[in-house]
Amino acid sequence: ADMENFQIKLNEAYAKNSYSVLTYKISSQIYKELGDSDNQEKELEKLKALLPLYWNKPETDAGRIFQKNNPWVIELLNKF
Repeated sequence: ADMENFQIKLNEAYAKNSYSVLTYKISSQIYKELGDSDNQEKELEKLKALLPLYWNKPETDAGRIFQKNNPWVIELLNKF
């Protein structure tokens, strides 16, 4: 029942704003807590698709600024 409610709420979040990085961040963390690594990885891939191309390029000015302002992205994506 909890998983079904989670899926309903997740689908509502996607419908309201499918470009929200936070939606994918939260959903990946919930899947992690549920032990569902397949869906966790899918959510992280969706999150990555929303990030600017330079998100993982600290050798560039834009990449350094992005990583400085969004350390949680690097931490979250490098753990998986």
